[in-house]
Amino acid sequence: RLWPLRLMWHWRMAQWVELLNAPELSSVHLLSTNAWRKLDFHETMQIPNDGRAYAMVIRNNGQILWGSDDAFKEHLQEKAMVHVVNQECEYRIEEADRLLESKRRALLEEGDKKKEDAS
Repeated sequence: RLWPLRLMWHWRMAQWVELLNAPELSSVHLLSTNAWRKLDFHETMQIPNDGRAYAMVIRNNGQILWGSDDAFKEHLQEKAMVHVVNQECEYRIEEADRLLESKRRALLEEGDKKKEDAS
């Protein structure tokens, strides 16, 4: 690739790193690699490989919930991104509640079984 584009990319990545170093963003991760070119990353993700930077909100299971490129227009797309992030927060709370409830139910059943065995 062209060196000026590469320099611009490094400058942009430094800006993102600075922005994401805030303590309240501890679960936000930034990935950058040139190895994806060898692994046909763009073709696998079915996104154009035209030199743009991409931002995505990805669930732990790999599902892409929201995506944009470096042509992101904050005033136009901010509502959609906030909506997706809020939905993901609600999903994670519901998932945690579901997991805690199933664990609580298993512990209660185990306690009932011990009472029956003691009788």
